[in-house]
Amino acid sequence: MMHLLLITAALSLGFQATDPTVTVARVYAAFNAHDAGGFVEQVSEDIRWLTVTRDGVKVETTGREALSKYLARYFETTPGVSSRIQSSFFVGSHVAVHERVTWQSPRGERSQSAMAVYEVVNGRITRVWYYDAVAP
Repeated sequence: MMHLLLITAALSLGFQATDPTVTVARVYAAFNAHDAGGFVEQVSEDIRWLTVTRDGVKVETTGREALSKYLARYFETTPGVSSRIQSSFFVGSHVAVHERVTWQSPRGERSQSAMAVYEVVNGRITRVWYYDAVAP
């Protein structure tokens, strides 16, 4: 009963019924399964993937189809890649994630740490700001 009251109170205050972290978790599960189709099921048609560097912001892909093609190529060229969420939090429709990405290279296992911010609207990711990765 208390759970129902909390949901009702949250909805009356304008909170989304769907926790945006659930959508982001689905994206990470699809990424780790190398499932480009499952990944893009969680994004809007007009998704924009942006890379944030020290000097500015670059648009990597625009649109669900472009992102799907990008991911398919990435999974082909980086077999064994996986990502683990180190920590995350959300504020409104934005989910901030600290992740550790691991993959195999000719020199052995490699990893890097990165941060991303996902904007989730109506249960779909509409924007991603992916920040420059750093070595562990």
